[in-house]
Amino acid sequence: MPSRSDVIKPDVFDGTNFNRWQAKTKMWLMDQKLFWTMADPPRIDPMDAECQTKWKDADTPAVARLLSVFADKLFDVYVSYMNANKLWDELDQKYSKGDNGNESFITARYLNYKMVDGCSVMERIHEL
Repeated sequence: MPSRSDVIKPDVFDGTNFNRWQAKTKMWLMDQKLFWTMADPPRIDPMDAECQTKWKDADTPAVARLLSVFADKLFDVYVSYMNANKLWDELDQKYSKGDNGNESFITARYLNYKMVDGCSVMERIHEL
């Protein structure tokens, strides 16, 4: 029987639908009690060795979990990141500029465009 974390594990991120993927991934990491490592900046007392160890013990699995839900092409790009906070921020800056899923939808509509008898070209263009 799959664990609760397996059930809510997000789909593989391929560069599209970032906002949806980010929300699902946040819930998944919160369920695993790892999302706190992505706080900006991580709330760690630099003088407290125990706190440093606790953060490092959570940060490494957080990075591994993030990388595990990347498509191969993105995994190869981000595998060098060793800090969950920096990786999360980088993804947010790169992909949250717009809803990438919406752009894909518009592109698909354009690629599937067909002329219709009895309709002017301008009417069809406005439908896109």
